Amino acid sequence: MRRRDFLHSLISSLALSQAAFARNQSQSATMLSQTFEATRQKYNLPSLAGTIVTSKGAGEIIVTGVRKAGTDVAVTANDKWHLGSDGKVMTTCLLATLIEAKRLKWETTMDEVFPEKAKTMAPELQKVSLLHLLSHRAGLPSNLMWHSFVELGKSLKEQRAAVIEQVATIKLNSEPGTKYEYSNLGYVVAGAIAEKISGQSWEECVLSAEWRRP
Repeated sequence: MRRRDFLHSLISSLALSQAAFARNQSQSATMLSQTFEATRQKYNLPSLAGTIVTSKGAGEIIVTGVRKAGTDVAVTANDKWHLGSDGKVMTTCLLATLIEAKRLKWETTMDEVFPEKAKTMAPELQKVSLLHLLSHRAGLPSNLMWHSFVELGKSLKEQRAAVIEQVATIKLNSEPGTKYEYSNLGYVVAGAIAEKISGQSWEECVLSAEWRRP
């Protein structure tokens, strides 16, 4: 819940700042700086950074806070930042393009995408939809033992196929659509769905996606 509240707060801040960006970049930078600092303090974060990106490019990078909790060394835009979950946005965009092309639906279920695995899936897993996966309401656990797939020495696409093999045999933590549970696994499954429908690897899809073009 805390993570979801933080994201809602941050998205609202960015939306307001984007409106200001359209009018005045300097005003946008000031607003973004103020809202980021307020968000950072509210959620007790050591630091926070961001910018507004439009078709015309990126605005000023805004940073606030310190490099390390418990210190007073200010963070800078030139510091190295850990980037996490960026692939989730790309995966959602990829799937949206497939939906727009009428090759997939938000309501498409696991048994429809992977009919060859349906027999080994629990009935509730069979009816997990794409929307359930993307909204973290599929009932899937947060993660699997990822290193076990890396150690197989296979390509990334083959590793995701192996994840689907394992997912097909697991028991869900909750009934699909009934409970929010942040799941990296859900997005790996969603990426595998994009691969199955497109016939390309996730990486190939990202590099060739229409939404990347100006």
